[in-house]
Amino acid sequence: MVPHPERPASVVLAVRPPRAQPASITEVRSLLEGAGIEVESFEVSTEPLARAARYEALVTARLVDASARRFRIWLEPAPVDFIENILGMELPWRGLLDEDRENVAAATWAMGVSTVFEDRPLWDFHAQLKVLQAVAPDTVFVLDAESFSPRPGPWLNEVASSLAPPSPESLFTIHAVGDGEDQPAWLHTHGLERCGSIELEMLDVPGDFAGMAGQLLNVAGALFVERGVPEPDEPFEVGQGLELCWLPWEEALSKIRNGVPGHHEDRDDDVHVGARGVLLVPRKGLLGRRTYKSVAEYRAIMEDNPLLYLSNMATARAALLAKERLPRFRALWEHHREEEWVFLVKLGYQVDHAEDEHDREHLWFQVHEVRDDDVEATCLNAPYAVSSLAEGQRARHSLTKLSDWSILCELGRFDAENVGELERLLQQDPHVKGNPDE
Repeated sequence: MVPHPERPASVVLAVRPPRAQPASITEVRSLLEGAGIEVESFEVSTEPLARAARYEALVTARLVDASARRFRIWLEPAPVDFIENILGMELPWRGLLDEDRENVAAATWAMGVSTVFEDRPLWDFHAQLKVLQAVAPDTVFVLDAESFSPRPGPWLNEVASSLAPPSPESLFTIHAVGDGEDQPAWLHTHGLERCGSIELEMLDVPGDFAGMAGQLLNVAGALFVERGVPEPDEPFEVGQGLELCWLPWEEALSKIRNGVPGHHEDRDDDVHVGARGVLLVPRKGLLGRRTYKSVAEYRAIMEDNPLLYLSNMATARAALLAKERLPRFRALWEHHREEEWVFLVKLGYQVDHAEDEHDREHLWFQVHEVRDDDVEATCLNAPYAVSSLAEGQRARHSLTKLSDWSILCELGRFDAENVGELERLLQQDPHVKGNPDE
């Protein structure tokens, strides 16, 4: 494995409600302990690292998983201009409503928390968010500074109160640079470096394929976080029949045609350089020499809804979250079952000749009826290694096998991860048919 670069600190900011009084330095410790966080040491910094900090504390705290972690906690004026610049990017920030943007524009104060991730970045991030929620329980807006990710305040409350950590994809974002669907795009991540990984990129991606390419990039990013960074030019699989490798970005530019976004002239001196790798499709060329293609080589496979691999980390936390929030799935089913909504569950079945309990294939099913302990549903995938199931087969299935769920409606697609977004939208839009708030 490639040794990871020196990890930058992970920084998150919680924007307080407009006109809210900031917590004092003496109140910070009380807020932590009131949230059930054991404070082992608390030191007021005489040389704050955060810009414009009014105070800063160096804290060693022990959370419910019994591991002690170091945090910096500070108060600063809300960085309204910085946040509004991020919101101004032409990116699909999910879950943000007009009221969230209005809260930012009127905000005065923000609380910040930073920490350096160790060997379990996802759990370290979860702990960081729990600390942030504890010192700013009335948060109306969250900014993850390392991934440039803005999120609504309710997201923080949900993540911090959950037994499951946030999704691996919440550790990083994907930015796409291009001039439309008919032009090539440059996809690149922000946030992976704090996890001990390299940042990942894709070059010469057709604009109309960027969404599907992003799915591959999400899988690769999560795998790199969990398993470490493979050697350059070492093939690895992100799905059935989907093999990739990575090359350092400067070397990869020599494999990609000129004139596409992502070449030297498009890179900032301090952001889009350094420990970054470009994902490519390896192919055998003449005389056994390897050649490299854009991920666009996989368009036909991706359009056929292939099996994409989830890391063990991603699978376990998705199953935990799906079961934790299953009552909310049931409630939405009861209110909207008669409408043109589609309710899906993902179930993990042991494969034929499984060697252990965890050797499972996870398949999607469309739900027709929800009961206390099971569902009646139709299998939507063609199983690779579960001979007892078939695509299109309708039967009853135990919810003990639940590993994820999803809801499709006129407002979009929502799963256990972002069901709160759907609930907020239903409260905002009284015209959605069957809205229980009508």
